[in-house]
Amino acid sequence: SLAIDEWFINAYQAVQQAHENPPWAVESSLERLQEHILTLLVIRFSEAELQAFGQRLLIPKAHLKQLENVRSSYDALCTFTPQTRPSDVVTLLETVHEDYWLFLWAIMPTAHLRQIIVAFVTTWRYIQPNYDGNKLIALGVERGPLIGQLLRELRRAWIDNDIANTDDEDHYLKQLLDQS
Repeated sequence: SLAIDEWFINAYQAVQQAHENPPWAVESSLERLQEHILTLLVIRFSEAELQAFGQRLLIPKAHLKQLENVRSSYDALCTFTPQTRPSDVVTLLETVHEDYWLFLWAIMPTAHLRQIIVAFVTTWRYIQPNYDGNKLIALGVERGPLIGQLLRELRRAWIDNDIANTDDEDHYLKQLLDQS
């Protein structure tokens, strides 16, 4: 249910401060702040409560789906520990529209969770393998789902620091190809 309690007030202040002094370069606007305040009001709703709220206010389905995604991402992020793999953070946050990354950062309950969002925004999301589909095809990999699987696994390995250089990547790709 909708509640203006101590949690909401603290989170509201954190969102306002994040808009005034963001931890990374981001465009802030009154419209985005208003959107974040609406999201803050519904972030603790269950999925059913959010759907009912959206129907009562005639919120477009696409917008409601985005709010649900932010809500569920918030819940998932709050379970992350220092042992959570960076690639798991990337997998989750790449599903969230970038307009909400600052919002999520602001309302995270711990410094560690805020740090992993900053790491995602400033570093992890940019990491890509040195291979692409064309290079894999040139190595003899047939077109199809295997190419996407290999590229996702190579990216995951780079993000999680399982590989640190191109020689490591070449060796890891060979292992993956030998297993497939």
